[in-house]
Amino acid sequence: FWGINKLMHHINKLLRCIKNVTRFYQSANTVCVDYNFYNWFRTIGTIYPNKKVKVIPNYSSSCITNEELVYKLSNKSSIKRILFARRFYDYRGTILFSNVVERLLNKYSNIEVTFAGSGPLEDYIKQKFSNQACVKISSFNANDSTSYHKQYDIAVVPTIFSEGTSLSLIEAMSAGCFPIATHVGGMTNIVLDGYNGILCSPDEESLYRSLVKVVEMEDQEFNSIVENAYRSSIKAFSLDIWMQKWSEFIDEVLASAK
Repeated sequence: FWGINKLMHHINKLLRCIKNVTRFYQSANTVCVDYNFYNWFRTIGTIYPNKKVKVIPNYSSSCITNEELVYKLSNKSSIKRILFARRFYDYRGTILFSNVVERLLNKYSNIEVTFAGSGPLEDYIKQKFSNQACVKISSFNANDSTSYHKQYDIAVVPTIFSEGTSLSLIEAMSAGCFPIATHVGGMTNIVLDGYNGILCSPDEESLYRSLVKVVEMEDQEFNSIVENAYRSSIKAFSLDIWMQKWSEFIDEVLASAK
């Protein structure tokens, strides 16, 4: 309904902004999972001294060991294994990534792609790649995310619309995958483009160029970026750090309530 024309789209956006600002002021304490919301709010509203706001990013509950990472990088095969571990919805970039995969398969014979998840676009993926043996559809238990990601070389998180500090992205980094993500929402709080991953625009051409760059990347640069991604995940997005930040914030709120 709201997508009928640009005016209706802008009206919807305005109403959502008003709703979100109102909800923000109704709460004395707010926790954001990324700096995107915090900075957005500061551009249109005021954070008063009596309001407590804390940014606590999401976390990876586990990670591979450094020894496992070294072994993984030292024993890569000539086949680049690419993983899309997301719910199969359009706003998660399912169709966008599918179109890019189609182009990659026409260019390379040394790639394998796995769509891991479920959702309304599962039949779309199956039909699109029904004749491609190198494209697989799978799923995994959320508790096994790290061990599942460890099987792959490249993880793609091509969200089109909103995203917080993506669990999929952090878990991929903690499992020694090379992360490619769109610069949407909180993912810009996780990846420094060219240092611990690649950030691209949420469009087909940009995502395609990024994947081509990584598939053709020299081992030394590839491994360096994967190592940086791994260290970023355990230094900034671990469960211990998440628990510590929550504990500190709760103590602060309780102390101010006395």
